[in-house]
Amino acid sequence: MPYTGPRCSLCGRPTDSPETGLCAKCIDRRPFYDQLFYYGLFEGTLKEALHHLKYRPLRRLAKPLIRFMDNLIIPEGVDMVVPVPLHKKRLIERGFNQSALLAKAFADNRGLPFDPLVLRRKVHTPPQSQLKRAERIKNVHNIFDATGNVEGKTIVLFDDVITTGATVNECAKALKSRGSAQVYVVALARA
Repeated sequence: MPYTGPRCSLCGRPTDSPETGLCAKCIDRRPFYDQLFYYGLFEGTLKEALHHLKYRPLRRLAKPLIRFMDNLIIPEGVDMVVPVPLHKKRLIERGFNQSALLAKAFADNRGLPFDPLVLRRKVHTPPQSQLKRAERIKNVHNIFDATGNVEGKTIVLFDDVITTGATVNECAKALKSRGSAQVYVVALARA
């Protein structure tokens, strides 16, 4: 089910009141991305489906999962869709990047250019799922580099699940440091 409850207008974190505007975390430290959009909460059937995609692996789930996002409204003028990258070592271990599969399906459904090589993960780190919030932030600090031509571009940065937002924030920082005009984060689920 799509999440339609109150949320932070910047990071999308569910809030208690529709009057909240920005959550305390975004007020305290504004993220590098311009806005975050997602389909639903990382629970129930959506969580199970994403686990099947990522760990089974059932790659064929990418396209049907993206169909849930057909009604998700994102800003106009997007120049390209870019997935959160895996380090080369993890990509070899897993055999695929689930965020890239989802990002490609998302881009295809919307007729947007897809470029899986714009971002690079420079450092192999432990999986974020095994870490606490503070460890997650430290784990991804300065490990991404934008390698493609992103100057002046509006980019959709795609990830499968947003938990703390540390990974996408670091990716957005790398893209903005290379001159991206806007970075909108899109994810299938938010924890």
